[in-house]
Parts: sequence; C-alpha cells; structure tokens
Amino acid sequence: MIITNNWILIGLLLVSSAQADDTSIKYARKATFLDIEINGNIQIAVGEQGLILRSELNSSSQLVKAAQTKNSNKSSQSDWQVIPSNISTTLTAVSALDNKIWFAVGHNSKVLFSNDAGKTWQEKIITEADPLAPWLEILTVAPSTVVLIGAYGQSALSVDAGKTWRYQPLTEEAEFHLNAAMAFDKTHWLVVGEAGQVYATKNAGAKWENINSPYEGSFFEVQPINDDQILIAGLRGNAFVGSGFAKWKAEQIAEPIIAKPIDDKIALESSSKAQLILSENNAYISDSENSSNIINDTASSQEIIQWQRLPLNEVETWFGSAVIKNNTSNDLILAGSRGSIINFPLQNLGTTNSYTIKKTSFSALSSIAIDTYAQIIAVGSSKSLQPNSLMEIQSKVLSKEVP
Repeated sequence: MIITNNWILIGLLLVSSAQADDTSIKYARKATFLDIEINGNIQIAVGEQGLILRSELNSSSQLVKAAQTKNSNKSSQSDWQVIPSNISTTLTAVSALDNKIWFAVGHNSKVLFSNDAGKTWQEKIITEADPLAPWLEILTVAPSTVVLIGAYGQSALSVDAGKTWRYQPLTEEAEFHLNAAMAFDKTHWLVVGEAGQVYATKNAGAKWENINSPYEGSFFEVQPINDDQILIAGLRGNAFVGSGFAKWKAEQIAEPIIAKPIDDKIALESSSKAQLILSENNAYISDSENSSNIINDTASSQEIIQWQRLPLNEVETWFGSAVIKNNTSNDLILAGSRGSIINFPLQNLGTTNSYTIKKTSFSALSSIAIDTYAQIIAVGSSKSLQPNSLMEIQSKVLSKEVP
C-alpha cells in the first residue's frame, strides 16, 4: 500500500487479512486489481484469479494511519481482508446496489452476489450469456435495478436485485465491447465502448439510441459531472465533456414505448414480437418487429449534444477510470496507463496546460474511487507488462487472463 498526497494505491505492497491463508496473502500483495467500489465505509476491490478484498473503516484516519506505520503488516491486516470468491476467474468489476447487496462480475460471464455487504459471495448464473465472454461493467440503480454489460455487446438486466435476469445483446455490432456505464437517474443511462460507441436510454433499457460520438477509438470510462454534462475518456489521452444532456433527457423517446403502472392490467396484443419490460414502478411494452433494441436515429442527439475535448496536450495515457471531486474547482481526477494520475480543474475547461500529472510506481491504474472521508483510492498493477497487456487489463475484455 502506498500513500501519496491523500492517494492510497493498492497493488504490489498490499497487506491482506491474517484470517486468510498465507498463500492468499502472498498472492494478493502482488496481484493485479481491476476495480474498486466504495459504498459508505465498505470498500471492495476485485481482480485476477477471483481475488476479492474487503475493508470496513470505522474512522476517517484508520486506513491512513495503518499505511503510514513503518511496519504496516500488523496494523493494516485488520483493514483489508481476502474474501473467498470460490472461483479462479478474473473479476473485472464490482458494484453496490445498497448497504447490503453487492455484485461482482468477470471473465467467462461469471456473476457473483453478496447480501451481507461483501462478507460472503455466491455465484449467479445467467444461462443465455456467452460462457466465453467477460462481463466488464456493472450499473446499479437503486432500489433494485442491475445492468451488466460486456464483451461482444452482451448485456443483461435485472429489476429485482439479481433474482431474475433478462439477457439481450445491447448492439448488433457483436465485435464491439461495452466497457463502462452510468446513470443520471432511474431511467436515463449511458454506455460507452469500443470504436467510439456511445449508447443512451431514456426508459431504463427498454430502448437504446446511438449518441453522436466525438472519437472513433475506444472509451473505457463515462461519468456524470452534473445534470447536464458527462465525461467520457479512453485511448491516447482522449477525454471529452459532453453538454446538452438536460435537454436530451427532456426530449420525447424517438420510438414509441407504452408505459403503464405495474398495478394496471397490461395486454400484449399488438405483436408477437412485443416485450414486457419491468423497471421500478413502471412496465414498458416494446411494440417493435425489429429484434434490435437500438434506435438508429442520431439526428436529435447530434443537434443537442456538444462535445469539448479536454486540452491534455502531449498526454498519451489511456484513461480507464475517473472521479469528480466536489471541491471549489470541481476537480476531475483521471487515472490510467503508466501509473499516471491527472488532476484537471473543470472550471478551467477552456484553458490549455491547466492540469497536473503525477506519476506512481504502478504500471497501470485500473480504477479509482473517493471514500466518505474524501480520500481517493486507486487499484491497478505493479507488474512489468507490455503495452498490449496493459490495454488488456484496462479494457477488461481480453480472452486471455492477466499474465
């Protein structure tokens, strides 16, 4: 564990729980981790070989004090625990639905579920999912909606906290991977992926539309900035702020969707292709003969959504994770390849050279998060990897395991 300017980096120097066996501890200390989620005082990181780490902080200074102790093995062992996952498949993403319910996903379409805040895990099976394809991202929307996206355009939706799933590829372009997702609210969501793909839904996944994209390369991150703006980031230092989403959300859905309260009687009379989709307090009926759930009319979004590239001059880092700090300068924190951490004050969006770059000892930073005490925690890899392998870790889509 490394602390630098309020950053806590987990990887090669990670100290794990004394409750785990010695082999797990030794392996976790030098393992690659791909995602971290913080929900209240619970922090969970996931990575290669099914590794799950869990920390439950009782005070704002507990983790910092442990990491700053010279002989931190003893004091830190009570902070991070190796939690059995009962699988050896690489885990790529983790997310909390509420204080108790958590999900983790990974290669071979593995889905793990916890109902005790990550203390124990069990496997969930989505029978239609491609057993050779990885899930790459989890979108949780309280109180009970969970969306999984992954390689080759696959996606799955649960509206009952993971008890049942509806599997349907999000796109017809099966060669493209979907890497990241975000939600403005219970019904307005965005997904980004390879080849500059940006998809959006206004009705909780009943239908998706192509949003005009500012870049043809891969995106690995999407984050809301405020009610009107989002950040998308990806390869070769490309990060963009999109504006106009408040107006986009107010626009009518491009393809008719009938919505009625669940308590009403709903009849699927219009077509044998009609689908009933439950979401929160509504039931959506999709009355389209088209098997695709993508609306291919981008005219409205092209007129509404405007993109501005962050002026990150001479930055070749690919970005895999970002967070927005709610401070006076509204700082955007980007992390990615080469262990680079970039701090960009969004108030200086139109100004060149207004960012700072910090280098860490990590080869790649896969995920960052802010805890309740405004500490930023990052996970990644300290291994010496070739550039292609680094990209494989960050995109979370490769057929082979992390070396």
